[in-house]
Order: sequence, then structure tokens, then C-alpha cells
Amino acid sequence: MKTSIAALSCLLLLLPVCIMAQKKQSAIYDAIQFYNARHQQLEMPVPVSANVILNINPLTGKEVTTEERDALLKQKDSSSVSIIRAILIRNAGLPPNATNTDILLAYKDNPFLKHELCQIGENNCDKDIHDDFAGAYPVPNELSTQSGAWGANLTANIANGVADFLIQRAQEEINVAVFQRIKKILDKYPEFNILFPETYKLIGPIEAYNYAATLKALKDAVHNDVKGLMGHVASLYALPKYKVLNNEVPELTPIFALTQLVAELNNDAGPSQVISRISSAAYVQEPHNNYAAFMQLAGKLSDGFLKQRLGQPDDKNYKYFTPDDLAYYSKNKPTVMAGISKIFMGLIYQQLGELSFYGNGQAYQVKDVLTPYANQTSLVVNNLLTAVTALDAANAALEKIRTDENQYRFMNPNKDLDRIKQYGIVLQQWLELASPFISLPPDNASAACQQFVAIMKEIRVFYLPTATSTLNIISQIEQKQYNLAVYQLAELFKLVNNYLEAKMELAGYRENLQKELDSTGKAVATLAENVIVQKQKEINILKKTLESKDANGVRQHVQSRIILLEAQLKELSAQKEKITAQLPKAKNILYQLPVLIEYTNLLVSLGEAENAEQVKQLLNATALPSGSSRIKKKTIYNLAVNGYVGWFMRSEDNTGGDGFTNTYGITAPVGLSLSTGFGKAGSASLFTGIIDVGAVVRYKLDEQGKYQQNVSIGNILSPSVQLVYGFPWYLPFSLGLGCQWSTPAEVAMNKIELKPHFNLFIAVDIPLYNLASRKKLQYAGYQKNR
Repeated sequence: MKTSIAALSCLLLLLPVCIMAQKKQSAIYDAIQFYNARHQQLEMPVPVSANVILNINPLTGKEVTTEERDALLKQKDSSSVSIIRAILIRNAGLPPNATNTDILLAYKDNPFLKHELCQIGENNCDKDIHDDFAGAYPVPNELSTQSGAWGANLTANIANGVADFLIQRAQEEINVAVFQRIKKILDKYPEFNILFPETYKLIGPIEAYNYAATLKALKDAVHNDVKGLMGHVASLYALPKYKVLNNEVPELTPIFALTQLVAELNNDAGPSQVISRISSAAYVQEPHNNYAAFMQLAGKLSDGFLKQRLGQPDDKNYKYFTPDDLAYYSKNKPTVMAGISKIFMGLIYQQLGELSFYGNGQAYQVKDVLTPYANQTSLVVNNLLTAVTALDAANAALEKIRTDENQYRFMNPNKDLDRIKQYGIVLQQWLELASPFISLPPDNASAACQQFVAIMKEIRVFYLPTATSTLNIISQIEQKQYNLAVYQLAELFKLVNNYLEAKMELAGYRENLQKELDSTGKAVATLAENVIVQKQKEINILKKTLESKDANGVRQHVQSRIILLEAQLKELSAQKEKITAQLPKAKNILYQLPVLIEYTNLLVSLGEAENAEQVKQLLNATALPSGSSRIKKKTIYNLAVNGYVGWFMRSEDNTGGDGFTNTYGITAPVGLSLSTGFGKAGSASLFTGIIDVGAVVRYKLDEQGKYQQNVSIGNILSPSVQLVYGFPWYLPFSLGLGCQWSTPAEVAMNKIELKPHFNLFIAVDIPLYNLASRKKLQYAGYQKNR
């Protein structure tokens, strides 16, 4: 009984706390309840099945209790006013305790509701359709929810296996160097941490020693980030410079929105959910451009037709009203349909506030586009219902596909590509939410209406191909065509750069853009500095507390708090330092993001796994990890079994004794190296070679690894003594020169006739096994001598 009394009190007295708890309700439900209340129908019937109807309390969104029904019947007039007041307050964004004067002032220019406000103070009520609402709702029929080789001998096996391994390891050594270079580049781009967060975590602190251990993890991280790439794009708006660019380049807004919409649909969100989220996103609410205005309007219209009642959660995949639903509530009477439609348009009008779009150098309020349709509301609402019905059909198709996927998930973990077709319908119908104001000329078309039609045509020119590109990207990701997906996303952002590049040609534009970038950076830096100052003050106070005599009981707690604050202070200081990097010079903005994204193509390629033969696998399991050429550059001395793969030039004595002939080719010597390092300046090594499988490597490269070469010991035995310089900056390349002995090619295969010759080579440095070393430089934060 206490619960019933509380509910009754809320109903009749309109306590502010009750109204605040109501959250929001779709405009179509509000319109129906408004119309009902005006005509003394104080409960709203909601069909839940063929023969079951819930009677809902318009002020709570819950089923009406017996006590509430009795109270409603006793005080029809006051209850009717209470319902209408609550709806008007909610849709105008007024405080719960707003007076009737406040409400009338807020709605004084609303062309749709000027005849509907008599219950709260106006005297010009339209009584013509009062009697059309007489009688109870019928029990409905079922409401429609549909819408429209291993070698032949031991020597050959060893030679081929070593060659295979050296080819692979040479590639990996280059990869390590590439990763190190990429890391330095990516540190300049805060975008990378947002677009590829898992990859950044691995590539950021990666060191060459850990390359072999992290290769698989890196591959998975790259692939996971590319799979989630579409969902990360809109998060770029968190970076200060993208707040500036979203104002300067309107095309960024639909790119953010389309990628978010497709990503969330692909993660099983519903169309109504995502459209609502996008319309309230910061990258739509904050900029002043026509794309943002359209998306806010479309969001209001989409939310307006949801089957969301008072008290239900906001972020949920609600179905939309259908023509059958509206026919039920209007009892198929045109006058009732017109009344509900006019109230609906009035509430949407009120929700739009000061939202504007821009054309011919002027700003036009979106409300002015709706105003001329005050006498055509039924036609507009019917056209809007066509668009949302198509969205509902796409949602139903998506739910069916997802159910089928779940049933066969263990058999086929991949997503059904029929999803993409439904995403396309959602993208199209999202745009169609504005179509009634384009395809239905109003009785008295205003300048705002004419400009809106022209602007929507311009929006279509960019929106439709961009939507197609977005669908192609998600399709390529689902088909694991990661490189192609990343490439197309880069192409999409190049469109934005082309727009910005054209604006850069305008006189004074670059300077103004730089001022805006600097201003934004200063504002963000000031905000960070204020937080840093507050944290430092708290640390100082806590440190003084530790010095007091009464600190014994709370010492441990205070010390823990200081440690936490100092860690936060360090992070804030680092973030403040990054702000400058996030706001580059205006001239450097062009092509920045497409180039960044294209780096990911390299990461995707380097992250792919490779097959290997048995000898190569054995070497992989036991050899030093890729990147170990850095060891030489960080040690006082290093003794190792070493290999090189590269190109040589040698001078050989002519058979006639008349001079020397230069020969060129591929070399792949393996032997012992004794080295000393100079840090970033490189290293110096004395290399004594034993075999050279360069001819085998060349054969494999020529044949693309399809065949194994028949090799004898005479073909690969090639002693050498050479001095080798390891390149600076930890690059895995080396330059060597010295004397090498080898058997000429014309000698029979099973014979060994070693002849000396001068040898010069440039090659990838591949240490295989460390025999002894002594470090002299810090590595990974530790100082060790061995």
C-alpha cells in the first residue's frame, strides 16, 4: 500500500524527484500520450501480444495500479494537465519545477503546438477533433512488425636447410630494423595509439632481443587492431587537433559517423542504438557543419519513433513504430492521425533548439525547415515511418543472421557476409530520414527549405560513395584482406586531405588554422597544468601530514596516497609534453593520417607467419633471435657462430694470367666472428668463414624456393678471413672485405680445388649462436657485464 500511495502522490502532485527519474521517452509515445491526455484518455494501452494489452501510467511508464486508476478517474482534469506539463517540460529541456509561464514562453514560437496548449493557460484550443477519440481502444489483432622437399643426401640437406634459414633470417633481421624505424616514426603520431592500441603496446617498448618471442603476439595484435580499426576511427576526435580539423573539414564528421555505425553494427548493436549514440557524440554535437546538423536531425527523428517508454533504459536496441502501430493508436481515423502527427512534429521541433545549417554564407535554423510543413504533418510522418520501417527490417534481418551465426559458431567462426547488405540498408535509410523535407514540397517553401534541399544534395555527393567505401572496408576486414582494408581507409582520409589542401590555397587560411591549433593546444595544456598543480598541492599537504605527531595511525594510508598521486603526476606531465606533438604546424597536417595508416600495411605484412622446412625449423628453434646483430654493437667483445646474406664483388686471377676479372653475385658465408661494439656507431668484426651457401641461396631465390638443389661439399666449402664493419644506428647490415678461398665453378662437382681471391661484400648480419660476450652498455634498463 505504501508503494501505491507514493506512486499516487507522484502522479497527482508532480513531485520534482519523480519527474527527474522519468529520463526520456520517444517523441511518438509522448505525442500519443499528449493527444490522449488532451482528450481525457489518461492511460496508454500498449499491446504486447495478440490478446494482451498493458495500460501504462503516462507519468511513470509502468502499468497502472488499481489505486492509480481510481485517482485518475476522480481528478481527470488535473491528471490531464499533469501529463501534458510533464511532456512539454521533458521535450523543451526545462527544469522539473518549471511554471506554466515558463512552458508557454518556451513554446511560444512552435508552429505545431500553438493550438494545443489550452490546458496550461492558452485559450485557443482546437475542439474540432475532441469527439473522434471517444471510446476505448479495441483489442488488437497480431500487429505487423514486418517492413516492406627434403634433399637427396646429407650435404645437400644441410646446404639447402642453411640457405632456407639464412633467407628467412635475413628477412627477419631487416624486419627488426624496420620495426625499430617504425617505432621512432610512430612516436610522432598520437593517432597510432588510438587506431592500433594493441600493436602500439607491443611495438612501443619492443627491443630486438624480444623479437622472436613477440612475433606471434605482434601478428595477433596487428590483426586484432585492423579488425577493430573501424571502431577506433571516431576516437581520433579525442585528440585536440582533430577537434580543430573537424571544424575545418566537414567531411571528417561523416567519416567518423559512418565508421562508428558500421563498426557497432558489426559488433551486434542495433541500428536505433547506434544512430542515437552518433547523434549525441561529441564529434557531431560540437562542430558547426551541415553533416553534423543532418545527423542531429536524423537522430531526433530516429529516437522519436522508438518504442521506448518512460522508465526504460536509454541505450537499448528498440524497435521502431510501424504504420500498423500508428493506425492502432489513431483508430484509423484521419483526424486523430493528424492530431498525433502534429504534436509529434511539434515535440521534434522543440527538441531541435538552435540547431543550424549553413549555405550561401548564412546560417539557417533547422526548425525553419520544419515550420512550412505545419499543415502536412500526416504526410511527413507517413514518409518518416517508411524510412524507420526499412531500418526495422534491416534490424530483423541482422538478428536472424546473428542467430544463425551463433548456432553454427563452432563450425564456422567467420561472420556471414550477408550482414554487409543489411548495413548498407541502414546507411541508406539513415540518409532517407531527411527525405520528407526534400521530396515533399511544402505549401509555402521558405528560403531555409530551399537551402536545405540544396545542401542535402551536396551531402549525398560525399555521403553515398563514402558509405560504399566504409562497407567495402568492413567486408575486406571480415575476409581477412587486411592490407586492402587499410589501404582503402587511407584513401578515404585522402579525400579529407584534398579538401584541406584546397583551403590551404586561400589567402591567410594557413595562418588562421595555425592560430586555432595553437589556441587549442594552449587550452588543453592549461587544463593539464591546472590538474598538475592541484595534484602537487595535495602531495605537499600529505607530506606535511606525515611530519605531524598524529600521523602514526594513518601513515600507511597517506604514504600509499602519495605514491598514487606521484604516479598520476608523472603521467599527467608526460601527457602535457605530448600535446605539442599532437598539434603540428598547419603545413604538416596534410597527408599525415593517410601516411600513418599506410605504415600499418607494412606491419600487417611483417606479422604474417611463414612455413619452413625441417632444417630451417631446427635452426629457428636453437639460433639466436632476430635482431641479435645488435649484440655486437653493445659488447666489449663477442664471439659467435655467424652468417651473412648479401651481395659480393670479388677479383679473380684470369686463367691466362693476364690480370684479374671482377665477379658479382650472392654470398652467404657461415663461420666464426669476433667483434667489438661502438654502440650506435656500429661494430667491427674479424670473420673467419668455413662454408658459403650463396649459390644455393641464389638458386632458391631464382626458383622462388620451389626446388632443392643437389649440392656437394666442394660447392659450399669456402674458407675466408675478412674484416667486417657493422652499420651504425643498429641497422642489421654489414660491409666486409678480405680473402676468400673457393672452388671455381668449372671444377668437377665432387672435387675441391680452393683458390684465393679478394672479396668485398655488403650483407645482412645474422649471428647464429653466441659463444662468449661481455656487455659494456646498458640494455633494456639493466647494466650487466658477462
